[in-house]
Amino acid sequence: MPKYIYKLDTGVVLPLDIWQGASLDELRVLTFLMTDPDGFSDKDIAESTSLSTARVKSALALWREAGIVIKEDASRSAASHSSDDTTPTVRYEFEEREDTGSIYEESSVEVADSLRDESLKELYDEIAKMMGKPMLSTPEIKRIAVMHTQLKLTPEYILTLAAHMAASSTLSPYRLASKAERLVKTGTDTVEALEAFISANDKQSGTYYEVRRILGIWNRNLSEEERECIDRWTLTYGYGIGIINKAYDVNIHNRGERSMPYMDKVIEAWYKAGVKTAAEADEYIAKNKPVRTETASAQVAPRSKKKTAEVPAYSSFNSEDALKRALERSYRDDDN
Repeated sequence: MPKYIYKLDTGVVLPLDIWQGASLDELRVLTFLMTDPDGFSDKDIAESTSLSTARVKSALALWREAGIVIKEDASRSAASHSSDDTTPTVRYEFEEREDTGSIYEESSVEVADSLRDESLKELYDEIAKMMGKPMLSTPEIKRIAVMHTQLKLTPEYILTLAAHMAASSTLSPYRLASKAERLVKTGTDTVEALEAFISANDKQSGTYYEVRRILGIWNRNLSEEERECIDRWTLTYGYGIGIINKAYDVNIHNRGERSMPYMDKVIEAWYKAGVKTAAEADEYIAKNKPVRTETASAQVAPRSKKKTAEVPAYSSFNSEDALKRALERSYRDDDN
């Protein structure tokens, strides 16, 4: 993607109504452009005027619509002034991206320029076909133009990302631009890096499906927190479905119900312990089973029973023997 410079077209008279309606920031940008006929990049203007890049580009859009500011390809301009650098270069394609907080809506002039670019026009047509539409609306084109002019992404990159999102039925210009911003922020800003991301994402989608199958989640999509757990298990820890299944079994055995936070703690403990396979997980479980403590009745000393008076064994009393002994005593007494 070329780097652009902006300079005054001194052959155009500035309309009075535009001059009177211009803001202080817009006048500051215009005044700065008067200091050098060779022009400046938007970033140079922002640094020199202490304005944000977004405000500078907004001001430049106004002056370009008025016809008094010209936008030129900086690489071509530099080539015309120097004979030392005649070799084509692609370094501008990967210029430092705008801060995502500075993304602004494309002006009508920017959109018109992109429509005159045949490669971009084909891009818009292809995305419209993917969405099942005859053509994109102006707001939709503006969202895609942001990816090209501000994020500095090539049409091939944008089309590759659009095809990937269309395959999962999540394609819209707004989601496309938002996804591109997040990818650029993580350094995924070339076609090669994007293809690697898509390949890994497709593989991870299969993992999400398998985990949903294990957990029995079919009536909804995974939440962001659940996806983060699965990404940590598989991408950070390097675990496969086998170990995740083991963690689910432990979870059900100990908790009796599905709990991803509990599974996360189990898997984290295995990772810290150096467990790498499902077999090693089994060994870890066997070694770390909680030892059953003795029952409460065994732990507490039995209470001493209260002593009670001995009960005579009345059941052993012989009445005939007692009578006989009494008669004997009586006869002995009479003899004396």
